[in-house]
Amino acid sequence: MDDISAELNEIELDHEKTSLDIGSITASIEQLGKLLLKMNKDWTYGEKLFENMLNPKAGLPRVLKQPHLQLMFAKGYNPTIESVLQKSEKNSAEPEILTGSVRNSWYSKRLDSYIKITQDFISKKIGYYLESQDKLRSYLYEGTFHATSAWDLKPELRAMKKLRKMISKDQFESYILTGTFPETSKKSQVTYLFRRARPTLAFKQFKFLASLCLHPIAYYGMSWAGALVPTDDLIAHLLLMRGDEHCYWKKSTQHPGYNAQAAY
Repeated sequence: MDDISAELNEIELDHEKTSLDIGSITASIEQLGKLLLKMNKDWTYGEKLFENMLNPKAGLPRVLKQPHLQLMFAKGYNPTIESVLQKSEKNSAEPEILTGSVRNSWYSKRLDSYIKITQDFISKKIGYYLESQDKLRSYLYEGTFHATSAWDLKPELRAMKKLRKMISKDQFESYILTGTFPETSKKSQVTYLFRRARPTLAFKQFKFLASLCLHPIAYYGMSWAGALVPTDDLIAHLLLMRGDEHCYWKKSTQHPGYNAQAAY
């Protein structure tokens, strides 16, 4: 294990610039928003922009054509970055008009699907659709695979070096070998199984409680991938659990085991 830590320490990790310079001008949030919006319309331009002008390792969440980047806000409002930028372009305080919403839903074990009842806001017509958990699992795996193109190896190795100082030798060995490691809360006696690029599983006395999904900045829709590299996301889970376990559960989406998003 010490050899692995030594190898990680020997890897040259340059300190990237935290500002984004375009020519001699530092990009403002408004300018950056316009650039991202242009990238959404012309992905060839976007790729060239990242390669030649912007630094994709400076903390900027990478926008992908698929899956879409979802931003994290308070009160469960998680819009795509495209909708936020387009709304700011309109510069209007008018609320977004929705065409319909899910009024009720429940899980069918026989169908392995969520049955969702919808109502159109305009016509008031009632409809329904089945959300197959088997298909959703396939979409999540595929989406996570595509999202890996937004990550860079150096930040992940840097995060692993940081994690090594925060957990025991046995935990780190488990993480290297399996991508997971357990830790039991001294306060609640809940055992958490922290996983790379997957929600954290919570158990108490061998009983499954929930799968806790949390991304501090943003995540890619229809995937388990966050805007941060996987180990940085995992560190956020670990620190919040240790620092404020109640807040950790409150901020996390608590998936039951039969939900495909739980990855249980």
